Amino acid sequence: MAQEGTGNRPHGGLRDLPRAELAVLGLGLGVLALSIVPGWLLHNRVVGGEGYRSLALALNAWQLKSVPVLSIAAVAAGAAGLTVLVPPARPWLVALAALALGLMVAGLVPLSHEAHVTSVEVTPGWALFVALAAVVAMIVLAVRATRPPRAVLAAAVAVMLVASVGGGVGRIVQLAEAEAVSSHWSPGTYQRQGGSATLTLTETSYASGRWSGALETAGTSIILTADPTCPDARGYYHVRAAEGDAILVEKVIDICDDGDRSTALEGIWTPEGRSGPAGTP
Repeated sequence: MAQEGTGNRPHGGLRDLPRAELAVLGLGLGVLALSIVPGWLLHNRVVGGEGYRSLALALNAWQLKSVPVLSIAAVAAGAAGLTVLVPPARPWLVALAALALGLMVAGLVPLSHEAHVTSVEVTPGWALFVALAAVVAMIVLAVRATRPPRAVLAAAVAVMLVASVGGGVGRIVQLAEAEAVSSHWSPGTYQRQGGSATLTLTETSYASGRWSGALETAGTSIILTADPTCPDARGYYHVRAAEGDAILVEKVIDICDDGDRSTALEGIWTPEGRSGPAGTP
């Protein structure tokens, strides 16, 4: 009689699932829900100038440096949980959970990038550890409940290793590309638009009128130091592309000689020998 009653239940319904599979479903959906909670990664940026400013962010699995590695991990964990509701998909449970685990392991690797003016550090947060523990529990429950063949377990281990190594390398490359912004200027002598002042820039130095010293580059920024007029003051400027070959120099911070250096350097500069874009005075 009990069998007849069971046979009348919809195949694959929640009431038919053993407790272990219900737990797998709950854990997988729990990880997917957790993905929108800040705390998967801690992103701390320090910006230098005259003093330092720090900006700390707690990221969820869908923000900034979490994407795409931890986003895919969360989706894979959710998909692994849902396989218990679809009998044809159940063989993929362990593989999907292993993929999620490998990508989360890749997220545990702390990353950092230092430039002359700004540095960034990315470290794992509490939510990532919770999600990783949930996925490990999913795998343990799934293996105990289904007793998969050794070949399936070996394939799952391979998936986890490839995902962890590939995800880790991908995160390193992603951070390097995100922080390495191309500069918008080239070494040479520039003339101020609408004026006679010149600005000479090399890879390591700058000179304009009575101002000269060492120059360091950091993406679209330049840092000016060792100016004899104000040897202890550091200038920090953005150099952006303007119309044509011209460049726009914008001060971020510079207290050299009560701001006189920034007054001399800010503005639009055109490569010497060119008059600048049409319509420029």
